[in-house]
Formats: sequence, structure tokens, C-alpha cells
Amino acid sequence: MTVPRPLWFLLAAALTLRIIYCWGLSPYSRAEPVFNVDNYHPLAQSVRSSGRLHLEGRPSAKREPLYPIVLAAAYAVGGESYDAVWVMHCLLGAATVAAVFALAMSLFGPAEAWLAAGLAAVYPQFLYYTAFPGR
Repeated sequence: MTVPRPLWFLLAAALTLRIIYCWGLSPYSRAEPVFNVDNYHPLAQSVRSSGRLHLEGRPSAKREPLYPIVLAAAYAVGGESYDAVWVMHCLLGAATVAAVFALAMSLFGPAEAWLAAGLAAVYPQFLYYTAFPGR
């Protein structure tokens, strides 16, 4: 599928909005360590250090494995900081807008796809969870 040029502008706007929210309006302080939500932070640390999902030194299946693995990759690239989490979440948030557009286009049509993608780009809960250090 060829990506329409206006969609690139919508994705750029969605990414910009998420960046503004994370680095300007987020309730989390960049100066503090990453807040541990549902043990994702220690699981990501474990994946990063040993390649295994361990919690308190023992194998763990308390959480889904994909998010700690992706979080560990973000930590490997950007360090264990809110910046690393926010970059990853901003990119995933913009990708979600693209996925919403593609799904709506395949199920309904162009008008509905633009409406759905536009709403996904500015949906307040999506913006809030972009800065949230959990899945």
C-alpha cells in the first residue's frame, strides 16, 4: 500500500504532539528514576543484563514478555531513563495512528480512515499513556 502524502503529515503531527506531551506536560520527572509499574522495569533490566525474564532472581511469567523485551531494547539504546521510554512510546504511538488508518481503510473507506486516524492522533488517553512508563 502506498502511503498518501497527507498521512505522513498526520503521522508527523501525531509524533510531534506526543513529543510535546512527554517532554513538556508529562506528570513524570526526567530527573527521577523510571517509575516501576507492574514490575516491567525490573523485568526489562533482567532481559537487558541476562537475556532472561527474571524477577527477584527467579524466572517470572507474571507479565507478558513482549513489553519488557521492547523496553530492554529501548534501555540498551537510550539508557534506563524516561527519555528512552518516551522515544519508544512516541514512535509506537505514531505507528498506532498509521495502523488505525490502515485498518479503517481496509474495513470501511477513506473518509472513515481519515476520521479514525485523526481521532487516534489526538485521543487524550493515547497521549497520556505515551508518557506512562508501563504498557
